[in-house]
Amino acid sequence: MTLTGRYRANSENPQVMVAIRENVNNTVVVQGDVKKPGRLPLTLARERVLDAIAIAGGLANPTADSLVNISRGDRSAEGPLSAIEPGSIDDLQLLPQDRLSITFRPRTYTLLGAAGKPAEVPFQNMRVSLAEALGRGAGPNENQADPRAVFVFRYEPANLDGSPAEGAVPVAYRVNMRDPMAYFLTQRFEMHPRDVVYVGNAGANIPTKAMQILNLFFSPFYTAKVVTQ
Repeated sequence: MTLTGRYRANSENPQVMVAIRENVNNTVVVQGDVKKPGRLPLTLARERVLDAIAIAGGLANPTADSLVNISRGDRSAEGPLSAIEPGSIDDLQLLPQDRLSITFRPRTYTLLGAAGKPAEVPFQNMRVSLAEALGRGAGPNENQADPRAVFVFRYEPANLDGSPAEGAVPVAYRVNMRDPMAYFLTQRFEMHPRDVVYVGNAGANIPTKAMQILNLFFSPFYTAKVVTQ
C-alpha cells in the first residue's frame, strides 16, 4: 500500500507487484579458509556441513589442517574437519542463519637437539612416519648426534590436534638408530601433532641423558618406552 500511494502522483491507478529475489532468512554463512566465502541459500536438499563447504568452492587448505566452527544462535562447536564423515551425525544438517567458519591450523612437530635442522615442521601429508620426520630435518647431525639417543615426546591419550586428552600422561619413546631394525620400525612409527623429536648429543651417558631430557620436558611425571614394535 505504501508503494501504491507514492506512485499515485505519477499514475491514476498504479499497481505494484513485489517479488522477493532472495530470502536471506533461509541462508547460511560460510566464511574463513574456503575458496568462495559468503552467504549460501538452503534448498530442499537439506544441505549439511560438508555440502555447504563444497558449494563454497571447497577448502583453500588441506582437510587434515582445517578446523570448522559451527555457530547456531548462542551455541557453537569446533573440531577438526577431517573427523567429519559425509552423512554422519557429525556432518550436521544446517538450519537457516547457521554460520560456518573454517580455520587453517597446520599440524606440526618439533625437531630439537642434535638434529640436522632443529625446527618446527609442518606435516604437509596426512601421515608422517618418524623416519620421514628425521629425514626432513636432515637426520641426526653426524658430528654431534648420538644415534642411540633419538627420543619422541608426546601425551597419551591425545586429542586429534595433539593436545592432552582427559587423563593424559606424558610419554617418551627412545630409538636406537644403531640397531638396523630401528630403520624399519621408524617407518611404522607415526608422528602425531605436537610431537617433539629430540636427538641426543654424542658422548653423553644415555640413561643419565634420557632422565635429564624427560625432566626437561615432563618433570616430574613421565612414562618411558622403547620403540620395539
